[in-house]
Amino acid sequence: PIANIEHSLTASAAHGTIVAISCGDGDSNNGNGDGKIGAVVIVSQNPSLSARSNLTIPSLSRFSISTDDSSASTSTAVRSPCEQHGEMLHILSSSPSGLVVGMTGFSPDISHLISVTKNMMLSHEHIYDNCMPVQRLVKDGMSSYVKKSSDGERPFGVQGLIVGRLDGEMKNNAAIYTIDPSGGYRFWGSGMTAIGRNAENIRKHIVEEINLHGRGDDDVKDGNDVGFPLAREALIHPKNSDEALELAIKCILKADKRLLHYDNQEYDNKSKIDPEPGSLDNWKQFDAIVVSTSCNRKAMKHPVMVFHRESIKEVYNRVVGETKRQEI
Repeated sequence: PIANIEHSLTASAAHGTIVAISCGDGDSNNGNGDGKIGAVVIVSQNPSLSARSNLTIPSLSRFSISTDDSSASTSTAVRSPCEQHGEMLHILSSSPSGLVVGMTGFSPDISHLISVTKNMMLSHEHIYDNCMPVQRLVKDGMSSYVKKSSDGERPFGVQGLIVGRLDGEMKNNAAIYTIDPSGGYRFWGSGMTAIGRNAENIRKHIVEEINLHGRGDDDVKDGNDVGFPLAREALIHPKNSDEALELAIKCILKADKRLLHYDNQEYDNKSKIDPEPGSLDNWKQFDAIVVSTSCNRKAMKHPVMVFHRESIKEVYNRVVGETKRQEI
């Protein structure tokens, strides 16, 4: 057994949440899709309102930072993911493989593991002249490193979520992996999952939404089932990134009702608690990106896309309004 693993598990789930949801490749503007898995939407929620996004890849989609010349001056400044501490989403490859790592937990451990992971990928690219396959990065790279580092030392207080495109015969499919502080990993196929704070409850809420909208089957009983079995017939995924973003935010809000109350001035007045600075802007806690796994020209040209901040705000406010009406 690994010594002091309980403390690392607690630290890895104490701060922040990341949700990954596979969806169809339908156009977000018209909602059309062929039902095939074409992307994975990754949504992070960071309770530290002062934290800024470290997302580094702009997109051409409606839900992303514009790259048009006419608006280039108003685009959010980008920063290198390897230079940041405490950030949650890290775009490690913008090549057609599109590889993204999300981490929750102890900030120094996150910074160190991201740096190590980046070096692994650079070494692979230098030797083989191609992007490191997501399967190899998880199994032979990150998982192995975390296990060896925990031998006789304090385990990393981090949970990781890795999304990329499968290599080999299943190269057109999305791959979602999670890693725990012990170095153990789990393959979630083209399904849905969550790590970090309230992860178990969020997975259960995902299942509830699936069943509510007729997306699941009788075999879907709890959040632990939301994985590879659902990547096949058991789940009708959201048809585009818009729906996946809304589903992720809705399940995060259901798992943490405080995100609803902070936006309710009557709640603060009744409880005699003054809102904290910025507490009426909880949508700022969210970041979201899309990793495309489709083989169409647009997806191959822009495999990683960042959701526009105003679009996240729009979806967040809509979900908050709907959730509050349901509670009345």
